[in-house]
Amino acid sequence: MLVALSLVVLVPIGVGSVLPEDHTATSYVDLGLPADTVWSLVRDFQAYSSWWPDVRRSERLPDHEGREAWKHVQTSGELPLVIIEENSPSRLVTRILDEGMPFGGTWTYELAETEAGTRVTITENGSVYNPLFRFMSRFLMGHHGTMDRYLESLGAARGLSVVPVHLEG
Repeated sequence: MLVALSLVVLVPIGVGSVLPEDHTATSYVDLGLPADTVWSLVRDFQAYSSWWPDVRRSERLPDHEGREAWKHVQTSGELPLVIIEENSPSRLVTRILDEGMPFGGTWTYELAETEAGTRVTITENGSVYNPLFRFMSRFLMGHHGTMDRYLESLGAARGLSVVPVHLEG
């Protein structure tokens, strides 16, 4: 019993320790909505809890190094982030304030007008510091998991059913 339990913990840690700490993952959806409408949803962090089930509430934090900062209180814990780039209504880059967290990185949101509406692309440039969490992130949750839930919820906020497309990066 003890050997089996040890293997359940040690094997994932061993595998996680040989996986790269950094990764890039990209997902997108096409929404039949104008870019300004989509931008207003993406940019309004305070309202995330009204349409993204992963977020219970969002709180404005004091600026971090002169930049707007927020904390999403999620079902899985708290996620502090800072806006590092904004070009309305086409590009937003946020970075996790990862002090003491098992992961960090950026999300780059890009909105591009299409004939049918707006393509929303999210690129995650992430780092997973803890080997066990790195294993779980890669094999159990997937690097696209949170982005896909976000994009699906973004569409659902306006009554649209969407399926995210993954781009390998």
